[in-house]
Parts: sequence; structure tokens; C-alpha cells
Amino acid sequence: GSLIVFQRNTLLGNITKQAVPINAVTTYEMICSIFYPKAPLHDGAVVIKDGKIVAARCVIPMKNDREITENVGTRHRAALEVSFNSDAVVVVTSEETGMISLAVDGQLKRGMSDSELRELLGHYLLADNTKQTKKSLFSKKKDKEQTTVQNAEEAAENGGQQDTTDVNTSESEGNINE
Repeated sequence: GSLIVFQRNTLLGNITKQAVPINAVTTYEMICSIFYPKAPLHDGAVVIKDGKIVAARCVIPMKNDREITENVGTRHRAALEVSFNSDAVVVVTSEETGMISLAVDGQLKRGMSDSELRELLGHYLLADNTKQTKKSLFSKKKDKEQTTVQNAEEAAENGGQQDTTDVNTSESEGNINE
């Protein structure tokens, strides 16, 4: 299983400060070696910012009183918690089933295909959607789909580098920094 947090504008210092700092370019090999079941960094989340793995073995603080209607495990609950409290985009892979899920804005989309995940990651991470009003994770429009596909193709051509902007939002509502 895996838990990958893509940091956007909200700073995630309370998640990364007790974690293992990595500061490496995100590659397939790095992700696989971190989430290998017997690897020392396997437990916890990885935080990625601007195409770099910032930290691994990150512990996500969770509230016990939050009602989650779906029958999900700890990784999925942690993904939802981060997405409730920040603008992060979180990918979860179930250790038991291999099912891929995406958490954004407190919503969890489960059972995604690889292509659907790529499309949504392109939408949320490559396009500058952070200043727009929040849109449902489940809404689709033709022109946005085409833009997302183009963005994903450009990212693949550029070695998977993400074009995101770091804006300090430490005083904005919903920030999960200290």
C-alpha cells in the first residue's frame, strides 16, 4: 500500500517535521523503494512538492470524531484528513486490494484506473487550478478533459516534473501548520 501527499499551496510542516527528510527528485524507483513492504520508510506517507519527495514516513494526525461514511482503513482515513485540512491532493493504494483512490477537498474517489488517476492528477497538479473555486472531484467537462490530457502528456515529455506554485498560505483558513 501507499499514501502519497502532493503538497500544493498549504504548507504541511506539521506532517513533515517529524518525518525522514528525503529531498530527492520523484522517480518510479524512489517511490517503489520507499513503499516496498519491508523497507524502513514503508509506514506513513510520502510528501511530494514541486516534483521532489520532501519527506517519507510522515505521520498524519487524525481526528477520531470525524464521521466517515465509507468503510475504509487507516491510510484512506489519513488521506481524507489531509484533504479536509489542506489543499493537498492525496493518492492512496490499498495494501489489501491494490485499489487506487484519490482524496481532494475532503472527498474520496475510489477504484480509479491508472488513466483516470493520471487525468485527475494532471488536472489538480499541472494546471493552475488552485486559485479557482473548488470544483467537485467527480465533475467532468470535455474542454477540461482535453486540457488535462495535454498537461499530462507535457509532463511525461518533461520527465514527470510538476509545474506548481508555492504560495505561503500560513494564515489562510484550513492550514494544518502549527
